Amino acid sequence: TRADDIVPTINREFIIDCLRGDDEGVFRMDARLPNDAREHLDISLGPSAGTCVVTLGHTRVCASTSAKLEKPTSGGSSAEGSLRVDVEISSGARRGFASAGAGDRDTRARARELGALLERGLKDARAVDVESLCVLAGKAVWVITCNVTVLAHDGNLAGAASLAACGSLMTFRRPECAIDANAGTVTVCDIDAREPIALNMHHYPIASTFCFYDEVPGIAVFDQNLDEEVTADGVVVVVSNTHDEICAIAKSGRGVSSEDVKRCARASSMTARAWTETLKEAHAEFEAKRAQGKIRTHYDGYKNA
Repeated sequence: TRADDIVPTINREFIIDCLRGDDEGVFRMDARLPNDAREHLDISLGPSAGTCVVTLGHTRVCASTSAKLEKPTSGGSSAEGSLRVDVEISSGARRGFASAGAGDRDTRARARELGALLERGLKDARAVDVESLCVLAGKAVWVITCNVTVLAHDGNLAGAASLAACGSLMTFRRPECAIDANAGTVTVCDIDAREPIALNMHHYPIASTFCFYDEVPGIAVFDQNLDEEVTADGVVVVVSNTHDEICAIAKSGRGVSSEDVKRCARASSMTARAWTETLKEAHAEFEAKRAQGKIRTHYDGYKNA
């Protein structure tokens, strides 16, 4: 066990005793029920387009999106853009991660695994319309990169990171392009000259994490804190959307049966609906502020003229 992952034995015993329950039923160390999410969920969009900060309990994740015009790769479609997700774990989020030697390499590997999971949920499930990212077939397509940074880690990184990535992509706008069909050239327009274009998103893949323990089979702990995550014997992450579609699944550890995975998949759909609704409310507030800013800018310009 790495030094950064050590949890006192008495803490694990307390977690298990809580899940075994008493006369009043099953509960957790923070008084939640096994399937309850943490009450504190804050989604902050902006101030600039393509930026999102999600705080889930004491877990905090930031995401920002950028776009680059590139020539299509020979291995992909010449009429489709692409989407990439990169995850980085900041030095301030070192609790739960090793910071040197082999442990540091393992931390980077965990960041790559999380990035791959988010990318499968967004890319393979066609959450973003990549065909709309084509500017000139065979010559120029947009490559969208979503950079996710873990600022603080207290469990359920996948859930917070998926919310941050979706929020960032929702508010991001790529520049408009002018195409010269005769010359076959593409010119990226200034954002002041032409209104940037929002990404075409079909749905929002949200990750739900469930922890299992050998001593209490059949009980799935949702939205775990760090102590619950580190001491778990098995972990299942299900990425789903509001249409009850499973976009990606990741499983680690032991003690998780196929029936448990099915129960997690059903529960993840309810979480996706609730958290997507919160995400859309934050997006509506962001768009309202953005519209007010545009009106104010144009009015001030009129006065100066």
